[in-house]
Amino acid sequence: MDNYTIMKKESYMKDECLICFYDIDIECTYVKCHTCKKKFHEHCMNTWKDMQNKTFSVCVHCSENNLQLHKTVISCCCWLPVFKRKQTRIKKDVIVYK
Repeated sequence: MDNYTIMKKESYMKDECLICFYDIDIECTYVKCHTCKKKFHEHCMNTWKDMQNKTFSVCVHCSENNLQLHKTVISCCCWLPVFKRKQTRIKKDVIVYK
């Protein structure tokens, strides 16, 4: 038992892209495999798909084609007359990634 490393939960539960290994901001747009729950940057997954010469995408980790794009749309032109100011709206869409 002495050879095992004790890891803090935060160190292995981070949202990290499996292609570039940089952290993923889940408030931004990202691709997620809903089979193995791994996440990828959208541009990393696009590059990966282009390198594989495929018209569809599969997960880098589990090879399933259960990928979904979690897209964040920010609009800042919403005028609130009650508060007499503009408010930023953030909308999250989940669509099938192809």
